[in-house]
Amino acid sequence: MTDNAFTKNQPGGKHASPASILGFPSWELLKKARGPYGRLLDCLRPHRFRFATAILLGILAGVSSMLVLVGLQPILALMLGNGAIPRGSFPDWPRPLAYAAVCALLPALVLVRGVVLYLHAYCMLWVGNKLLHTLRDEIFTSLMRQSLNFYHRSKTGELIQLIFNQTRLAQDGAVRVTGDLVLHSASILCILGFLFFQDWRYTLAGILLLPACILPVIMLRSRVREAALHEEAESGTQVVVTQEVLNAIRVVKTHAREDYERRRFLQSDLRAQAHVMRWHKAVEMAEPLVATIGAIGVAAGLVYAKLTHMSPELFILLNAGLAAVYPHAKALSRLETHLEQSVNAAKKVFAFIDQPTEILDAPDAVSLADPRGEITFTEVRFGYPGSHDDAIRGCNVTFGVGRSHALVGRSGSGKSTLLSLLLRFHDPRSGSITFDGIDLRQIKQSSLRDHIGVVNQDIFLFRDTLYNNILYGNPGASKEEVIAAAQRAFAHEFILEKSGGYEAVVGEPGCTLTGGQQQRISIARAFLRNAPVLLVDEAYSSLDPESEKAIQAAIEDLSRGKIVIAIPIHPATVLSADEVLVMDAGRIVEAGTHEELLTRSEIYRQLYHLQFRSHDLASPSSMATV
Repeated sequence: MTDNAFTKNQPGGKHASPASILGFPSWELLKKARGPYGRLLDCLRPHRFRFATAILLGILAGVSSMLVLVGLQPILALMLGNGAIPRGSFPDWPRPLAYAAVCALLPALVLVRGVVLYLHAYCMLWVGNKLLHTLRDEIFTSLMRQSLNFYHRSKTGELIQLIFNQTRLAQDGAVRVTGDLVLHSASILCILGFLFFQDWRYTLAGILLLPACILPVIMLRSRVREAALHEEAESGTQVVVTQEVLNAIRVVKTHAREDYERRRFLQSDLRAQAHVMRWHKAVEMAEPLVATIGAIGVAAGLVYAKLTHMSPELFILLNAGLAAVYPHAKALSRLETHLEQSVNAAKKVFAFIDQPTEILDAPDAVSLADPRGEITFTEVRFGYPGSHDDAIRGCNVTFGVGRSHALVGRSGSGKSTLLSLLLRFHDPRSGSITFDGIDLRQIKQSSLRDHIGVVNQDIFLFRDTLYNNILYGNPGASKEEVIAAAQRAFAHEFILEKSGGYEAVVGEPGCTLTGGQQQRISIARAFLRNAPVLLVDEAYSSLDPESEKAIQAAIEDLSRGKIVIAIPIHPATVLSADEVLVMDAGRIVEAGTHEELLTRSEIYRQLYHLQFRSHDLASPSSMATV
């Protein structure tokens, strides 16, 4: 791979065009950018007035760059040439003070230019932040409407990087490309127009030399771009590795794999740092090359000035103008890189935003109004994506109002899948599930889930106050209702023992919770929700007898008057259930009370005796297979 800018292959395998050598985007890139970049600009429509103001200020900043040179010309003529102070300007002033007053025009013009540049940068930053907010809002909204299948096949670290890094790249590139194109193009045109008026031959020679100054930047740009892409990829890998380790820290420590994970992280970090070094070496290498080429140009200019008897003040003015053009030309030379980064990031962002949602509300979906909660499964079949076998096969069952139902069966028999279908985390392949006679697909998902309470073993408490963690079950509840829910869940007493009580923040010193306490906070949420349907999925395993007893009592209280569907852990749940449903290979193969099933169901009898062969019925041991 050669470093020559004129033979370097551009993205897509085509040779660089003259326009791209000068730093302007190639025609292929412009066609590629039309869709995503246009959509980014569409996001700015609500802020078009501020955006237009930023564009206008960019043009004025370009004009002000020229005005600095216009003001410099009489100052140089006065101080270095034969110019004189205009008659009548400072009649009674001492000569040194008059000279100082004339020279004060230069910092005044620079100050005006600085104010305009500041206002331009401020407006562009304001617009950029609004664009970033819009992109993150849309991408997070899309994230929230995705199904559980999506999360099962996605990496959390990659999603985090998409939300924070890719949106930033898309926003930064879109705003920078537009701002740079306006500001630097206006500056170059205004300055060169003024210089052509002064000495068109010298200016033309300087313009011909300008590409040579930009050439080192162009030559090294491909290295910078490649290093930046690799560094971005490694940063994404680091995010994924870190997120996985933090989520699986118990597994890491259980297997004593701390050193392995540390090495894995450091290897990724070293690769990222190597790419950063390549990036910065390429950037820093360009500066001395540009300075050398500029010095050659100044030397040639001195020869030209001597041969043409150019005045010193004009020579300084022309070179100051050409030097002022260089930073603007250099910024434009980076336009293609910024645009390419922005377009690639915007494509990823919009591809995610436009990603179809697997579980959708029907156009005519309704909200439930004071439902009784009767649930019926009719010939329901369901299989997970990528699986050849159905997890649920021809399920027919009715869960009656005010009755408790225990789902028992071996691991993988479909118990948890049945509850997921009821929550409409998935849609059945065939058959129907109705809630008070209405197909779940005709009910708004938010309304359906508002009427279902869930207590399970997979508890997550937010890093927020205990009060807000309970309030999560029903954000509209009053403080009295929150406290009442905590009391019914046997959580009130231990909450008051925490430093700060209900305002104690979960995870901070003084507010670490045991497994049983976390369970009771989860049950308090369910009390606050007060839904007509309660799903209990392995709600109190691996707890001490005291905590298990308190949680069992709380769930019994919570279950009164509701449809309860439980995957039991404690044998008492099975014994007290109005109906026990035996599942095997995705089917409900037997239904009845505990006593009835013991006499007529061989599968249930095997599960029952297998469980209690080594455990006493009165003990609080787990019943994972029942």
